[in-house]
Amino acid sequence: AAPAAAIDVVNAGKGVWKLSIGQGETIIHEIAHADFTGDGLGEILAYLSVGAAGGTARAGSIGLIEKPAANGPCVFKAR
Repeated sequence: AAPAAAIDVVNAGKGVWKLSIGQGETIIHEIAHADFTGDGLGEILAYLSVGAAGGTARAGSIGLIEKPAANGPCVFKAR
């Protein structure tokens, strides 16, 4: 099913991605790429922050971005 709102993805700098959905905004800062879990597949260590677009309050977490299935979506797991 298609998302209810358009998703805008912008490369905001080297290793920085900004995703905007309606009035919400998620920013991903890529820190490192490696096989952190020892499963033979690479993961991305990232800092992810969320907040209102144009707002000053944000919440964030460090974790791993993984792709558990070849045809599936990526997931973020806070660590």
